[in-house]
Amino acid sequence: RNVPIQHLRDINEPIASLTPRSYDACLRLGIDVQTLQPAVLDDFLDDRHTDVVVAEKQLKHAQSRRLHNIGLIEEERNRAQREVERQEQKSLAQGSTMSHLSSIGIAGPQSSTYLELERRRLEKVERLRKKEMLRLVEAERKSAEI
Repeated sequence: RNVPIQHLRDINEPIASLTPRSYDACLRLGIDVQTLQPAVLDDFLDDRHTDVVVAEKQLKHAQSRRLHNIGLIEEERNRAQREVERQEQKSLAQGSTMSHLSSIGIAGPQSSTYLELERRRLEKVERLRKKEMLRLVEAERKSAEI
């Protein structure tokens, strides 16, 4: 089920997906949707570094970054909604038959703009995954040397 961005602050369980408008706001802001997942203390503890104080600080930082991103997404989502409404009123006033969504570059899943945004998002996710894998391999290599 899609989770509205307004409810995301109150959710402490993994989210499946955002609403389409919130997802579009993430794309426009360059925010990876995975950073909106709630974190728990165990995410920051591992076998080698069991310092709970450090892990708690990392958790607090991750939580504050998550809440900050949620705020940014809410602002962008509201801004985009106001723009859609403004364009809608403008096209009604002009008697234009052009779709208000396509006039501001937001259209359905069949539009080339949407497909391009999705392609960019997938490329970014893939780059982040590769970077994370390289970091993990490097950490494993260093731990093997020790």
